[in-house]
Amino acid sequence: MEPSIIESSDQKNKPNRLLVFIPIILVLIIAILLVSKDKPTASNTMGVETTSVPQTVEETAGTLAEDVQPFMIEGGSFYFKPNEIRVKVGQKVKVTLSPVGEMTHDFIIDEFNVRTKQIEAGETDIVEFTPDKVGTYEFYCSVGKHRSMGMVGKLIVE
Repeated sequence: MEPSIIESSDQKNKPNRLLVFIPIILVLIIAILLVSKDKPTASNTMGVETTSVPQTVEETAGTLAEDVQPFMIEGGSFYFKPNEIRVKVGQKVKVTLSPVGEMTHDFIIDEFNVRTKQIEAGETDIVEFTPDKVGTYEFYCSVGKHRSMGMVGKLIVE
């Protein structure tokens, strides 16, 4: 019957496991607080945390450079599908031209020096570019009279 009393006295002599972890937890909390102070944020009067927004074209281009906005463009008998694409200034754009039917087509945007090869149905050609100015620009097919017959579209850079 005494052994239970001895066990109780042994347990009193053992350090509390929670006391061992308290310093570790405190160090982690302090580290998290220090790291979060280094982040560039601003607070409004309501105490809501906000992040800064790029103010110039150069800043915007830097933040969007990693993102590529892809477009699959179908070239058919005197049409592009879609015939309007919208992008952000400074954002890299990837256009994949894929003709259908019996004709040869290409994809050109003069203002950004964009030009695919002239290709036939079953082939594809890819061109990548980064528009650096806001505006609306025409893209077109330069084969024969395709442009004058309506094979045009709009690139809208916002």
